[in-house]
Amino acid sequence: MNLACDSDLPFNSVPYEVVIPLPLRIQRTKAKMWSLNLNLYRNTYHRSLNTLKQNYKDIVMKQLREMEVPQLQACKLRFKVFAKDKRRFDIANITSVVEKFAVDGMVEYGMIRDDNYYYVRGSSCCFGGFDKQNPRCEMRITEVPLDDYPTFN
Repeated sequence: MNLACDSDLPFNSVPYEVVIPLPLRIQRTKAKMWSLNLNLYRNTYHRSLNTLKQNYKDIVMKQLREMEVPQLQACKLRFKVFAKDKRRFDIANITSVVEKFAVDGMVEYGMIRDDNYYYVRGSSCCFGGFDKQNPRCEMRITEVPLDDYPTFN
């Protein structure tokens, strides 16, 4: 497990963990696909963006339902991008949008209560390699306990 802050987990605990494959592109119209990246996100009309976000959340919730992912106290996320070809790209441009849409889907599904720092303890991203047949972003969800986490009341 290569998550940052693994020392936060209690000694000898085995956290719940699941990997969910997510698409890097979704259908925008019958003829057009939309790539998830910050550059397109920034320039897309807000009503179109809302529809795309809802479609992506539906994909995430379908995956969570099929994998029977339980409700978690809190979690850490790790995103691994598998590219279709060898063109260079900024990983954070992709994972920032994937993370936002996916975490909103996790909340709507009921897997976590909210998407604030109390329930999503952190995230990281990395390059996973090349997969011409199945370009994707794998989201690894690792449960972490709520114990001893500072709150500001």
